[in-house]
Amino acid sequence: RPVLADEPAPTSAAPVSSARRPFAVVELFTSEGCSSCPPAEQLLNEISAHARRQGRNVICLAWHVDYWDRLGWKDPFASSRHTVRQRLYNRALGRK
Repeated sequence: RPVLADEPAPTSAAPVSSARRPFAVVELFTSEGCSSCPPAEQLLNEISAHARRQGRNVICLAWHVDYWDRLGWKDPFASSRHTVRQRLYNRALGRK
C-alpha cells in the first residue's frame, strides 16, 4: 500500500539488502477535500500492488496538501510542508 509521506515505515517492511537494486519513487499530491483525488489515489494503489506482484522496487508516497482545506473540509493528513514540496517541483519543472 502507498505510504503517507509523514508516516513511519511499517515494522513489517522488507529487510534492506546491501546489494543495490534499482527503484522508482511515485509521488502523489492529494487531499481528502479534492473531488478528483480518489481516482488518482486508486491508481497509486494499483501501481503499488502491481509493483509488489512483479517484484519491482517501487516506493509510492502520498503527500496530502493543505490548499484544499480552504474549501471547508480540513484534511487531517494535510501539511503545508507537502504544499511547499509540490510548489518546489512545479518551479523546478518550469511551471507556476
